[in-house]
Amino acid sequence: MTTSLLLGLILQAVAVALLFVVFRRSMFRRTGTYLLLAMVVFHGVTELLQLASGARSQYRSSIPQHSLDAWYLDIGAACVVYAAAYALVARRSPAPVTAGQVARVLTVFDWRVLAVLTAPLVAIVARGGYHVSVAGPVTNFDPTQSGLAGQFTTLGITLTSISFIARHPRAFVPAFLVEMAAEVLVGQRLDVLTAALATVVGLAVIGRRVRLRAVVAAALIAGFVGLSLNAARAQFGRDEYNNATSATARLSLIARGSAALVTGASAKYDNATQPTAIRIDGNTFAAGETAALAGGTRPAGLGTVVNDAKLAVPSFLAPGKLSTSLADRSEKFALQDHFSLSYSADFIPTQMGAALGYFGPIGLLFFAGLFAVGFGLVDRAAGRRLTAWTYLLTIGSLIAALSYEGTNETYFVTARGVVAAYVLLAGLAWLRTRRSAPRDEHPDLAPERAALTPA
Repeated sequence: MTTSLLLGLILQAVAVALLFVVFRRSMFRRTGTYLLLAMVVFHGVTELLQLASGARSQYRSSIPQHSLDAWYLDIGAACVVYAAAYALVARRSPAPVTAGQVARVLTVFDWRVLAVLTAPLVAIVARGGYHVSVAGPVTNFDPTQSGLAGQFTTLGITLTSISFIARHPRAFVPAFLVEMAAEVLVGQRLDVLTAALATVVGLAVIGRRVRLRAVVAAALIAGFVGLSLNAARAQFGRDEYNNATSATARLSLIARGSAALVTGASAKYDNATQPTAIRIDGNTFAAGETAALAGGTRPAGLGTVVNDAKLAVPSFLAPGKLSTSLADRSEKFALQDHFSLSYSADFIPTQMGAALGYFGPIGLLFFAGLFAVGFGLVDRAAGRRLTAWTYLLTIGSLIAALSYEGTNETYFVTARGVVAAYVLLAGLAWLRTRRSAPRDEHPDLAPERAALTPA
């Protein structure tokens, strides 16, 4: 362990401690916390795991140690800047959540409506032949269908689960099992973790505290599902799973992967998975950028961000956007091209790694503060008054934060999905309340009839 790595880890620990001192236990109900925790996992925990296991990313062989050391200090400083700015913006204590506010939220996000809307998206994913992930674009499929699936599948599954559990709290474990089964069809471990965390946090935001034993059960279920997905890839290969042509085929592979996990069967496709220490290595890509900047390469600027914004424009308004070059459609590829990083390397760029490429280390600190302000404002809005809009914004922000391993294009895609989902669901809720008098499914959800007007 170099001195720079040690100092970087200390700075990351200071950032987490700062949030705990300011917010105490309530920090885990705030979306901004999870962006910082993701930064610590992808830039700090990965190094500790690599040191403990001896695993080392093969892509680091061409990166000077001094570039890695410089990045360790840069990301440590960025964590402290983020934590300080976020604590300053979001320090206000949230107002108590009322039954009327929860009723309005659950009226808009009715689990029955969400299930009907989400089921076709899960069916699209279950056909196979491509994969969908909250961290990146869908590949090898019809652009319209893949766009819908990429934006709304995990969001829809998560909201459906939250809404159902909020109305039927005793059914937490069965509902969570169904949610994880749906996420298995998505085919990415990141989506499994994202949905699991977003469900637990989403319930806490609306005042539905989840018992410790339920949280433990959720962690065990999500962990086993993630390991089973990993085992399925190791036993049958990544391509066979991604190309499975039905939900039955995918679930069958997962079941066989689970059996292999239990019996301890040896992997047949060692290259289909990576050690966890390398799988969460968010430092190699950024260190490569650091080396390029030190060698005289100019920062990339905001060109990739502009392209991300253009891609968020619906296809019917910009029909030619998918015919542009790959560098215009993928921020990761554009940054790899600009900084002359290997195209064959399976880098984890991370959101802060992408931010480093815009304007270098000083720009990284600026964007860390900007991210903190953004997440702080979202949490302040939800804490001041919980409405359907602020709640959806909270869940969308949480999903974007947990998609940290990708680049910052995820914020544009998520924002478009959140706006579209709100317009559709609030509109449907308004139509339902216009057509018939609302009926409460649970006595403590809506004691006030007026509360059933969509917010």
